[in-house]
Amino acid sequence: MAGVYDSPNTIEGALKGLRALLSFADECGHDLEGRLLQGERIEPKLIRAFALWLEQRYGKADGIMSQASRRTFNATLLQARIAEAWFITMYWTADDPVLRGYEIQNVLATQKAAWAHVAKRVKEKPVAPDMDEEDIRRIDGFLANAAMSANADPMWVRTFLIWRLAIEFGMRIGEILALRVEDCPNRHRPTFEIVRMEDRDHVDPRRTYAPRPKTLGRSLGILLANSAFPEFVLRYISEYRVTWKTRSDGSKRKSPQVLHPYLLVNDDGAPLPHVTARSLATRISKETGVPFHWHLARHAFFNRAYAAIGRIPEVAEQNVRINDLVYWGGWSSPKSLDIYTNRARKHRAAHALAIWQGQQEAWTSLR
Repeated sequence: MAGVYDSPNTIEGALKGLRALLSFADECGHDLEGRLLQGERIEPKLIRAFALWLEQRYGKADGIMSQASRRTFNATLLQARIAEAWFITMYWTADDPVLRGYEIQNVLATQKAAWAHVAKRVKEKPVAPDMDEEDIRRIDGFLANAAMSANADPMWVRTFLIWRLAIEFGMRIGEILALRVEDCPNRHRPTFEIVRMEDRDHVDPRRTYAPRPKTLGRSLGILLANSAFPEFVLRYISEYRVTWKTRSDGSKRKSPQVLHPYLLVNDDGAPLPHVTARSLATRISKETGVPFHWHLARHAFFNRAYAAIGRIPEVAEQNVRINDLVYWGGWSSPKSLDIYTNRARKHRAAHALAIWQGQQEAWTSLR
């Protein structure tokens, strides 16, 4: 999938949607596969039939769908629409090739409306999930011990590095995996640089599965007095950003030669892929007993940062800090903070950081 469909997450989602569509077609006797391969749109009545088929799977016996099931239902519809859009974009035939692009845009707009018509209404406002302080302390303690021990397993060292980048800076996992050595703090620049893929002049070896940061580029300085940085990233680069080569006798030797600029590497010295990062989050959950995924750490950071802004007494200063927070998150609009606003209204974090009040405080849950 090319163009707007080149994100690994978009591809994965579209394939899930396609699987749902083809399962529906197989059970109900529709030739969706042939229709898609000819670039034909799915008719509204067939979209409604697919939605009903999905509803029977997500709804309860009494036909009532929970808010969570409605969100999952809507997400599956979106994935299916993206899959259909890809086939239309690739295989749509037009009498006049010059007008093909215009026709495709019109068809996709029409189909978007048809899919939206069968989506379920979700009443409650979305609220950012969070982590409590004890869970943060448990994960940080476990990873710090594993990473700082003598003869530490490189897997736990890289996992601790990812964890602290996510929890200290609120970085997305894609942004972390896309970090290059040159983007990290050094003696001349004390910030991490988030750089979008289109602003780089080289090809990521991960190619189709290369991480593509969704957010805007920005510079992130070190906030916490008890930060793991820049010391830990420097240690990682000098000791663990290596390639292991196998000798003729089967033994392995460590080589500092890494033929790419990316910070995080696997045991072969190749850039760390998304699938490995996900497996590391699963290992954290298994070892600590804390249900965890990487984006949860980003939410934990921004929940506390937003709550800290709410404690600033001057409204004008609050507005300044909100704009700072929008920049920090890499968003183009303050509306992206709505999920944190909604959570703050429901529950003010008891142990929020005061980092947005111009102070550098230690986060006591982190070592």
